[in-house]
Amino acid sequence: MEVFRMGRCKDLPDGTQRWVDDESNDHFERMSQTMTHSLPSDDVTPVSAEDAFIVVMGRVRPARVRCAGKAETLRTWYGRGEGSSSSGGNHT
Repeated sequence: MEVFRMGRCKDLPDGTQRWVDDESNDHFERMSQTMTHSLPSDDVTPVSAEDAFIVVMGRVRPARVRCAGKAETLRTWYGRGEGSSSSGGNHT
């Protein structure tokens, strides 16, 4: 969750925060709520930050770019041919 916040939110000099978009702020709020709604008690296992992230963002999916949107794949993110072994060239 903290890595998500660091990448999507900027701490301003006046002590406030600015999110890159409302969706990112909403996601972070949902993660925080997921953790706080399951306060530790005798019969409830607390939700970890990782589990809260998975609840909101979903599990890692092969060939998808994490936190870049539901439709982003490696091909749409990096473009055609990038990282492809079929092109025969080496990409750095």
